[in-house]
Amino acid sequence: TSIYEGTTQLQTVAALPHVTTGTYSQMLEEFEAQDVRPEYEALKARAKAMDVKYNEAVEFVKAANNNEFTDLCSRHLYEMAANCVMSQLLLRDATKSPELFDKSVKVYLNLAEAEVAKHYNFVKSLSVESLESYKQA
Repeated sequence: TSIYEGTTQLQTVAALPHVTTGTYSQMLEEFEAQDVRPEYEALKARAKAMDVKYNEAVEFVKAANNNEFTDLCSRHLYEMAANCVMSQLLLRDATKSPELFDKSVKVYLNLAEAEVAKHYNFVKSLSVESLESYKQA
């Protein structure tokens, strides 16, 4: 969620090292290795597909090896990471307590998929060469 007065940007800056060093990717891998209830296997596969997009976007940005490009993409990577982690946490919680989290995981996963796709498509549409256009805008 956004917090006004610039705090969200500070959170993004604080989270960026965990994005680029693989901390969130490793966390997602650990979540993916956990068992879920049989009725959540399809949701788990959808969450895994989001994690793949997140990791691909991170590698795309890292490969550019450009700090300005990383800065431009950082909020999008951070948002993707947050959606992926929250999806995995809800899957874990729904597996333990379906009576509490069944509806939440199903609803949230739909939202998260759309958000991850949006940020993924934005990041993958950029290039270091496009930075000048963003500086002028």
